[in-house]
Amino acid sequence: MTEDHLQAAQKYFAGQEALRQSRLRPEQSTLVVARPANAPTVDGKLDEWDAKSFVSIEAKVSAAVAMAGDLLFAAWKTDDRSLLRNQPESLAHLFKSGGALDLMIGNVEGGQRLLVTRVGEKTTAVLYRPRDASAGGEPVKFISNLGINKTVSIDRVQNVSEQVQLAQEGTQYELSIPLALLNWAASTGQTLKGDIGILRGNGVQTLQRIYWHNKAAGLVSDMATEAELTPQLWGRWELAKR
Repeated sequence: MTEDHLQAAQKYFAGQEALRQSRLRPEQSTLVVARPANAPTVDGKLDEWDAKSFVSIEAKVSAAVAMAGDLLFAAWKTDDRSLLRNQPESLAHLFKSGGALDLMIGNVEGGQRLLVTRVGEKTTAVLYRPRDASAGGEPVKFISNLGINKTVSIDRVQNVSEQVQLAQEGTQYELSIPLALLNWAASTGQTLKGDIGILRGNGVQTLQRIYWHNKAAGLVSDMATEAELTPQLWGRWELAKR
C-alpha cells in the first residue's frame, strides 16, 4: 500500500462521514449545553443532571455538557469503571496511551481539545489548541507513523491538571473546568461547533476513540491523525436559556 492509497483512504472516510452527517435531522446534530440555576456538585453521581440532556456516544455510553457560573461541566455515563487508565510517555501524547474523557470545543479559531484522565491516582488534563498566537515557543509537531507525509502542528499543548476537577462514581464520570481557561465568554443562545467522546485503552495504549458526532474519528494507529482537530465534522452545541 502506497502513501497515495493511505491518503485517499483517509479522504474517503472523511467524505463518507460528511455525507452521513448531512442526512441527520437538526436535533440529531445538536447538543444543548444546559444552564442550570445551581451548579452541579462534581461528585460523579449525576443525580443533578437532566437525563434528557445526555447524547449517545455508543450503546452504553452517553454524555452531557452544562455551564454554571464561571465553570463548564461535563458528565459521562459509561460501562467501564476502569476507563481512566493511562500511562503516557509524555503529556503531549496523552491521547496515545490509554483511556480518557475527550471534549472538543469550537469557540476559538481552529477549535480546542481538552483531554482528561488519571495517571496513577492523579487527575491529568491537557489542553490542545492548534492556533494560538499567545502560546509562545515552537508548536508541538505530531508526525504520522503510517508512512504518509503528514505533520500536525499544535500551538498550545498545556498541562491544565490543577484547574480541572474530576470525580467518579462507579462507571460515571464528571468534571469541571474554568471558562476563562477555555477563552469562552458564553452567552445564551450562542451556538458553536463541538464534540464529546471517550478514549478506551489498556492503560498503556489507546485502543478505541468514539465520539457523539464525528464517527470517522476512530483511527488509533497514526499519531498525526489522532492529534488533528476536525471542527468541520463536529456537531452543533447550543447554549440553553437560563
